[in-house]
Amino acid sequence: MNAQPCLEHGLRHSLPAPKRIAWVPAALVLLLSTNLASASDSSWDEIDIETDYQVNLQSIGGGDSVFLPAQGERSHEQVNALLDINAQFHSVSANVALLGTSIYDNTPDGHNQRQFDAVISTLTYETSVTFGDSEWDVLLGKARIDWGVGYGYRVLDIFTPYRRNPVGIQIEEGAGTLTLSHYGMESEWTLIATDSSWSQLDTSEYGRATEQQGLGSKYYRLLGDLELQMVGYYDNVRQGMLGGSLVNVFNQAWSAHASVSYSRRYQL
Repeated sequence: MNAQPCLEHGLRHSLPAPKRIAWVPAALVLLLSTNLASASDSSWDEIDIETDYQVNLQSIGGGDSVFLPAQGERSHEQVNALLDINAQFHSVSANVALLGTSIYDNTPDGHNQRQFDAVISTLTYETSVTFGDSEWDVLLGKARIDWGVGYGYRVLDIFTPYRRNPVGIQIEEGAGTLTLSHYGMESEWTLIATDSSWSQLDTSEYGRATEQQGLGSKYYRLLGDLELQMVGYYDNVRQGMLGGSLVNVFNQAWSAHASVSYSRRYQL
């Protein structure tokens, strides 16, 4: 029974005296919390939220070699952090990344490039429609679509490719997407339209040069332990692309992946 007075007494001595204006936001927060707690049947209870975080420490500096004279540069360290928030409400799902760059940076010249970004990585709505006797799944929004196979260079990641050999924290954004997918017992047909210019972070010259808008389709087939995939896609960058892949899983330890693509125009 005495725990609450002791806690309040400790807080009074450890925290500075609040200003009178601080009671206004405190009262609003208390009122909001009370209303949310009392509304047990509110639709907010149906929102599923998951969070993840990363912290990255980098040490950056120049090195000396026999080909270049000593630069005399002192290395410096910086800390970056990422808070990843996934939320789902019925047919709507979203991923928001809160990125802090150079939260701590001991650059010798004292120039701190601290920066904070809020990035909507994905935001999609999913439903289904019926055409005749066929039911098709619909996906609309900013989505991450990956058709590549394997763990190295994935030639079929044609919409928003993963960065190869990234250093530090990376945010993989989706592209503006509309897909219609029909599923059979061991097959899938997908029609797709994409726009990769929805990216918020990649504003480099290369990123702008490879922004594409296009239409395409994919056919997937499961043949026993063998997975077959065929892709056709046309956009304003490649101006036509054909590709395919094969995946065979032998056991829990071994699998084989193969993929190939042909583009009328290749963008380095």
